Amino acid sequence: MSEERDLAIAYLIAEPGTQDKSKYEKELADLYRRMEKGEYEFKSMPTKEVARRAKLRIDLQGEIQHIPGSPAYEDAKARFEGRKGGRRFTRKQCKKFKCAKMGFTQKASCRPYKNCYRSRKSRK
Repeated sequence: MSEERDLAIAYLIAEPGTQDKSKYEKELADLYRRMEKGEYEFKSMPTKEVARRAKLRIDLQGEIQHIPGSPAYEDAKARFEGRKGGRRFTRKQCKKFKCAKMGFTQKASCRPYKNCYRSRKSRK
């Protein structure tokens, strides 16, 4: 347990972009892959989570490298950088509907373009 914990701590405190960080990341990802095959069992959940994230990061980096110029490039890049989701509706779609006809999700998604939460008198 001590070795896997030390490896996770070293990974977390290593400077981003260094060879040490990538070395620790690869070792943790390998442990996680072994765990998926049933060859290894993590002793602590936090270490398992750090290893899962390291594996995910390596997988996404590989995905980005294999798809430059493809339509999915921006989606993969956004997932890699940790951003989640996005707006469901475009500005054009938001302007098309009246606030009274919008549901909760559409109102929330259109909030930067149209404020449907104001009183009716001040709405455009």
